Amino acid sequence: MIEVKADQQSTWNVFQNPARMKQWIEGFKRIEMLECSIGQVGSTYRLLFVQNGEENELFQEITEIEAPVVFSYNMHNDFLVGSSTTTMTEENGITTITSVT
Repeated sequence: MIEVKADQQSTWNVFQNPARMKQWIEGFKRIEMLECSIGQVGSTYRLLFVQNGEENELFQEITEIEAPVVFSYNMHNDFLVGSSTTTMTEENGITTITSVT
């Protein structure tokens, strides 16, 4: 759980902006759209990361999206298969981000 001193919509906008992902995802290099449209259920992406000097890729498919509340996806690469759901709630101008993987 992370608390952000910003409203829910502003927090969501940063979370969904590929140009800002380097600011909050360690080792993030870039994201590539593979199918569908940005931010739609069924959309697939290839994410590239650098970890310990090596480039790794992760494939992601959006399974649920309800801005600015929930973002769920399935993910896989050669070593990992899983899913993740991130939710955002706001109280008094503070947004709480919770992720379950």
